Amino acid sequence: SRLRADGPGVSIDATASLRPDAASTVDARVLKVEGVYDGALQLTADDRGRSVSAHGRYFDARTMVHDLSAPGGGGGAGGGQAPAVRLDLALDQVRVSDRATLHNLRATGVWADPIHRRLDVSANTPAGSAASLHLTPDAGGGLISGRITNVADAADSFVGVGGFAGGTATVQGRLRPEGADLVVEMRNVRL
Repeated sequence: SRLRADGPGVSIDATASLRPDAASTVDARVLKVEGVYDGALQLTADDRGRSVSAHGRYFDARTMVHDLSAPGGGGGAGGGQAPAVRLDLALDQVRVSDRATLHNLRATGVWADPIHRRLDVSANTPAGSAASLHLTPDAGGGLISGRITNVADAADSFVGVGGFAGGTATVQGRLRPEGADLVVEMRNVRL
């Protein structure tokens, strides 16, 4: 099936193949919803799980970030086992809060139950400082490591905290169902 639509604030050019007994695919070469998303999006569901491939200019992720940060919102806990979701994201701008926008976000991996969860994410602040995060499987939930190339820029860009200059940070730890145990080490941060 093919779907094409153009209207105020919306533009879609997509194909879909939905089959209950085989792989199903939605391929939107153009998906533009003003203020929410602008790019291409491909969704696939098969016997190995689901996959999301998003390559675009803009995504407003505030609602998703809010839902994931709510108690029990991280997935992998509770009732039934959710299918694995394979991710391939390349987005020029991602709004994560009213104040913060990530640039050049790249994310690849699998979001699944904690024992199989693997994710690599990198992004820049509006001023160009780089941040990266790596999540690897672990029997207790997941191992996390990350790096921020400019603590002062990241603090100002994401939480509005000023008064710092420069500095780098590393994050190491473990994600557990009840929360995260993290060690954050900052170097050469000046007040």
